[in-house]
Parts: sequence; structure tokens; C-alpha cells
Amino acid sequence: MLAPAVHPEIEVGLIATPRLTDFTREDVDAAVRYGFGPWPGLRCDVLFAEGLTPLCGRRWIKKLKRAEDLANVPLLPLISTEHNDWEVWLREAGLSQIEATKGTAFDSTRIAVDAAIAGAGVAIGNPYMHAEPIEEGRLFQPFELVVPNGRAYWLVCPETMAERPKIKAFRDWIRAETAQIRQADSSRARKRSGRAPAAP
Repeated sequence: MLAPAVHPEIEVGLIATPRLTDFTREDVDAAVRYGFGPWPGLRCDVLFAEGLTPLCGRRWIKKLKRAEDLANVPLLPLISTEHNDWEVWLREAGLSQIEATKGTAFDSTRIAVDAAIAGAGVAIGNPYMHAEPIEEGRLFQPFELVVPNGRAYWLVCPETMAERPKIKAFRDWIRAETAQIRQADSSRARKRSGRAPAAP
């Protein structure tokens, strides 16, 4: 929460929902949005960019010496009508010939990573977002290549409200917090796994 010692006059309420906020109809000052951005009519500040890399559990880590070895293990693609994260990473790695939709598909990166930890296959995701299981040695990043997919997590609010003191204070706070968390998680995961999470 917003540090009361810094801004005791600001009260923060949080609502978690997958739908987009309609600022014209809802009593909401700001939102965190995931996507390509920016969006018209909104002040959009990047909190952190999305980066992709294969992630696996103990069952498959010893079988992944080279990126080409992905052809011999089950992949865990995400269901998406817009893009296939596996295709993005494989293309950048020069491995477009590997079938990117050959495994069990999931509609959530979190569930796909949990399945990877359990040994179901190799997921694709942002290592920064999964720094905790990487640090604990339950999840592994077998390759150094982290590929941006063009998406990011953004703090958004109507342009007409962007410079209101309470919104500006919250924006400054959340950007500082995400920077500190990103730095701490990167350091811990690097020490534990020998791999660096996605760059800011």
C-alpha cells in the first residue's frame, strides 16, 4: 500500500479484475493494464516490459543442453487469439521449425508454469514474474535468451486526471516500488539459478 508516512492523506483501494476499466463509467482513478499500449486518451506509464524464455521443472532441465533440444520435449503453449509466445521465442532463437503448439495448452501463464514445475513440459514466460520458484530451485531457466514480446504492464489513467496530486503520488510510488522489487528479484534469482530475469 502507499506508504502512510509519506502520504497519510491518500487512501488506496484495490480491485482485481481481468476486464478493462471504463474510466468514464467507473469510480476508478488508475489501473494496471497488460498489453501492447499505449491507449488513446490515457496517460500510460510502463511499469515493466514482458520478456519470454523457456521455463521448466527438474524433470526436463537435464534434457535441455541446447535450444534445439526443445524439439524433443513437450511444450506448454498458451491459448491466445493474438499471438503465440512460443512462436515469438523460437523465431528469435532461429528454431521456427519446432512445432510451437504441440503440447497441452493453457489459458494462464501461471498455470502453465505450475504444470512445468510439476513436470508436464516446458512453459514459456517472463522469468522475472516467476523469480520466487527460480530462486527456490523448483523452476529453471535453461537458456539465457529472453525475448521481448512487445507487451508490458502499464499504469494507466485518463490524461485529464494524470497530474492530480493523488494520482501523481501513486504513480511515483508504484514506479519506485516495481523498480526496487525488480532489482531485488533479479539479484536473488541470478544467485540461485545462474540466469537473469527479464531486463527492465
